[in-house]
Amino acid sequence: MRTERRLGEGRFCAIDDDMRRLYPRFIEADLVVFATPVYWWSISAQLKLFIDRLYALNAEAHPEYYAGKKIVLLFTHQEEEPCSGAELAAGMFRDIADYTEMKIVGDLRCCSADRHVRDCPEKLAQARALGRALARSARHRPPAGGAAAAPEALQKLKRTPRVAAPPISSRPSK
Repeated sequence: MRTERRLGEGRFCAIDDDMRRLYPRFIEADLVVFATPVYWWSISAQLKLFIDRLYALNAEAHPEYYAGKKIVLLFTHQEEEPCSGAELAAGMFRDIADYTEMKIVGDLRCCSADRHVRDCPEKLAQARALGRALARSARHRPPAGGAAAAPEALQKLKRTPRVAAPPISSRPSK
């Protein structure tokens, strides 16, 4: 892979920060929960940044990092249900899942306009039921992807020493 040759073996991204610790966790995971409030018809900036940074894993060159992984979506929002912002956000995740061959196995949304989520017993019951169903299915099936699909890349990443980038002020300008 061209990027790995340029960055060094086992490196996914040119930015050397704490995301480096999250890449192997994402690759090893069989299930990922994306939880966010919906602001201005979209997900939070923090979650969007995480998703954007996953682009460094290169789904086309390494589909094994994504394929078969399960996704759960958890959204809170101010707008009454159905919430157009939550639907737009879910649509983005559907597109990501289609592109990466991941599977959305849960989509829970809660309007928190006049009360906290902890005060929504029906939504908490739905979340518990989903959790129990996912735990049951995990006991009966081997992992679809995760660590088994990409052991070499994970080992390379774990062996690669972290190199600190120089402070921005000391970098030469172009």
